[in-house]
Amino acid sequence: KQLWSHLSILHASPFLDKKDLTFSKLLTMLAQLNNYMGDAKAQKLLIEQVLPIQEGHYGSDHWQVAMTLVNLANAHGDLGDA
Repeated sequence: KQLWSHLSILHASPFLDKKDLTFSKLLTMLAQLNNYMGDAKAQKLLIEQVLPIQEGHYGSDHWQVAMTLVNLANAHGDLGDA
């Protein structure tokens, strides 16, 4: 829970470039923590922020983007959207 609190504070920081790959990694960690805590809605919202950053950096056919899409699909499934 402490890690989640620290990452959430970083997420809100005005000093981070919200389009930077490092920021997307922070969002991914937050999404994973939300998944472990059973909050699929928060996980989905975070992954939806990660996806365009990764696509802009890697391109849409990169394996990292594919893994993010799988995580997004799982979040949708956990929400009953599948």
